[in-house]
Order: sequence, then structure tokens, then C-alpha cells
Amino acid sequence: MEKDKKKKDYSGCTTINAKDPGEINYWCGKLCCTQQQLTEALKDEGNSVDKIKKRFKKD
Repeated sequence: MEKDKKKKDYSGCTTINAKDPGEINYWCGKLCCTQQQLTEALKDEGNSVDKIKKRFKKD
């Protein structure tokens, strides 16, 4: 049960699994975007973390 209390760290991932709600929530928080925005980005850019980060990068 202790595992359930800890949040998984997805920062080392190179791809985003769109079917994992925990991972989607993690990346939405990290990228300051909504689930809908992230879903659209995944459709447009693919699941590469680098491509998704570039899309949401704010200058």
C-alpha cells in the first residue's frame, strides 16, 4: 500500500503514455496546460516528450 501513496515520477520518460491518467496529470502540471491541450498536442506532435515540451515552451 505504501506505493499507492507515492506519486510516480515521469520526468525521465522520453514518451508520454496518453492512456495513463497519472502520467497525463503529471505532464499537465509540468507543462501548465489542460488535459484537452495536452491531448491535442499529442495528436499533432506525437508522444515525444521533447516535441511536446517545445510546443508548450513559453519564451
